[in-house]
Amino acid sequence: MGVVKTGQQVMLTPYERQLQEWVSNYAAQVPVSAGAALATPGDSIAAVRRKAGHEALNAALAVLIGDAMELTGQGGLHANKIATLGKVIKSKYFHLRLSEIAMVLQRGIAGEYGKVPGGTNPLLYWIARYDGGERTDYCAARATSHREPYEKYFEAQDRKEIQAFRQQVKEQVKRKRAAALAEEVANKNQT
Repeated sequence: MGVVKTGQQVMLTPYERQLQEWVSNYAAQVPVSAGAALATPGDSIAAVRRKAGHEALNAALAVLIGDAMELTGQGGLHANKIATLGKVIKSKYFHLRLSEIAMVLQRGIAGEYGKVPGGTNPLLYWIARYDGGERTDYCAARATSHREPYEKYFEAQDRKEIQAFRQQVKEQVKRKRAAALAEEVANKNQT
């Protein structure tokens, strides 16, 4: 996938066009929770990189990072610093969605992740707090809630199997008792 060049025109693939539209309107679509962020349609950073390519993903991350840094008063970041932050996010948080990154940055700017320790990049601190906290908790709770119906089904199946096994054992015991009783009667008749 990628940019298709025809003459002097640059044509975007449908996926790249969709990504570009999302980036241009992301501020109006920022989710309010991990559940909302994970429920919205969208791909992980790794999937965006695979479908749209490195350049499109870098551009999307540059917009998010640049906007966040400007709002935190660190707007004078050079392009190479933004690119470095983008690389860290792509390599360490490739499983997050762009909508999650946008939400985290918005929350961090609002002070929801507390004071950033000295010498720590605020964006990476906020993303780490979200990924290791709220997102992990949400995903664990969701996995548990999705597992419960299956566990109940298998518990019911186990109960059925146990009941069937008990019934088989009872029948075997009855047959053995009947055989033992018949043998005992036969032994008494012979004597």
